[in-house]
Amino acid sequence: MTKVSVALLLALTGCGAFNYEAPDGPRYAGEAPPRASTDGAIRVATFNVRYAERIDLAIAELEAAGPFEVVLLQEMDAEGTRRIAEALAMSWVYYPASIHGERDFGNAVLSTLPLLEDHKVVLPHRAPFDGRARVAVTALLEGPAGPIAVASVHDETFLLPLSARLDQAAAIFDDVEARYPVRPSVVAGDFNCVEPEAVSATVALAREHGFARAAPGDGEATADGPLGDVTLDLVFARGLSIEASGVSASRGASDHRVVWAALR
Repeated sequence: MTKVSVALLLALTGCGAFNYEAPDGPRYAGEAPPRASTDGAIRVATFNVRYAERIDLAIAELEAAGPFEVVLLQEMDAEGTRRIAEALAMSWVYYPASIHGERDFGNAVLSTLPLLEDHKVVLPHRAPFDGRARVAVTALLEGPAGPIAVASVHDETFLLPLSARLDQAAAIFDDVEARYPVRPSVVAGDFNCVEPEAVSATVALAREHGFARAAPGDGEATADGPLGDVTLDLVFARGLSIEASGVSASRGASDHRVVWAALR
C-alpha cells in the first residue's frame, strides 16, 4: 500500500495519523562537496517551512538571510529538502515523523560541513486528537575545530500541555548529552513556545543541560500566531561562543521566519 493510500485510509476510518515509528528510518540523504566558512564561524539557521509548500520562496528567504554552514528545517518532505539543499549547495539528511495529508512530515539537517553520522529521535507523547508523533533529527558534522552535533527540533503544538512539550525538548537534550557529551552542540528549531511562559521554561530547561540561548533575542518574534506574533523558534548552543543572531523578515514562504545565530 502506498503512503497516499495509507493516509487516505486513516483519514476515512478515523484511525489517526500514520507514524514512522522505526528508529532507523525512513531516511533520505544527499551529498554536496564540503566547504568551510572563510572566517571560521559557523552560521546556523532554523526554518519551519510550513508543510514544504513554498519551496522556491523558502530558498529565496534562506539565500537572502545567509550564507549558512548549517540549516535546520521542519515540516519538510524529502523532495522539498532535496530542492533546498541543492539550491544552497549543501549536503542533507531527512527523516519523516509521520504522514500529514498525503505527504511526509518531518525534519532535516543541511550542511556545507561533512556529515559524519545522523539519527532520529522519536519524541515522547503524541498529539491528543490523531496520535501524531514528532521527531528530532540529529547529525554530527565535521567542524573547523572538530566535530559538532546539531539537532533539528519540532515539538508538538499547544494541543499538548507545556509540561509534555518540555518532556519532548528534554528528550532531545538528553540524547545529545548521551551521544555527544563533550562535543560542541546546537539544538534548534520550532519548540512551539506559544504561551508567554513557554520560552522562559524552555530556556531554563536548556540551561540545565548546559546550553545557552543563542537566538532569537529577548522579545523577538519568530512566527505569526492566531493572536499576533509569537516566539516559537529557538536556537541553543553548548561549547560555542555566540557572535551574532537575528530573525529575518518574512517573504511569504511560511508563517515562520528564518532564525539564525553565528557561532564559533
